[in-house]
This record gives sequence, C-alpha cells and structure tokens, in this order.
Amino acid sequence: MIGRWQGRVDDPAAWASQTNGTVQLVLRADGGYSVACSDGCIVMYYGENTDDRDKRWELLDIWHNGQGYGEIDVTFEAGTVSTHDLRHIALSATGSELTFEQWNDRYGPRVFHLTRCAGQ
Repeated sequence: MIGRWQGRVDDPAAWASQTNGTVQLVLRADGGYSVACSDGCIVMYYGENTDDRDKRWELLDIWHNGQGYGEIDVTFEAGTVSTHDLRHIALSATGSELTFEQWNDRYGPRVFHLTRCAGQ
C-alpha cells in the first residue's frame, strides 16, 4: 500500500457535496500520509488537505478473504484530529490498484478507487 496513488472518490449519493476532482494520496512507510485534489476538493471530505505531522494511517489486519481494515487520522485546524475507519481495503494482485471505504463513525462509505502512479 505504501506509495503514490491517484484516482477518484465516490461519495454517498445523498451527500450534498461530491468529490469530482482527481485525488492523490501518498501513503508513507513511516505511517504518515499526504493528499491533494485537482479541483481543490477536500480529499477526506472532512478536515484539510495541508500536510500535518498528525496525519497518520495504519493497516490493522487482513482478513482471510484478502481484504484489510485500518484507520486514518484526519486533521482539522488548530490541531484537531478525527480517526476514521478504513474498511474493505483491497490491493490488486499486481499491486497497481487500491480500493477502500472511508467511514466516519456511521457516515459513509466514501469509496476510493486508486491506481499506483508510475515509478512507484
């Protein structure tokens, strides 16, 4: 999962705000991550896109079906952090495609469909 990814996010249809731009997600080996969006959208829907040392991610387990689950810390202004669930994490056999659901308590899922960037 470590590397640079880009693709799209599908928000629940009932949500007023939709993510339309191409999103970029960089998952680092140290547990940190960075995000960006081509149209200025907030990649994690909540929070901010700016880099922050409190932006952390963790893969917690992989089930017998090959899917995993984990957590991601979403940062807000003034050092506020909200931990969201990452569910149904799936990495393709070639390692070139990554999908997962983002949940904030009962709100979700936001489904990420990402492709590994060249050279990663």
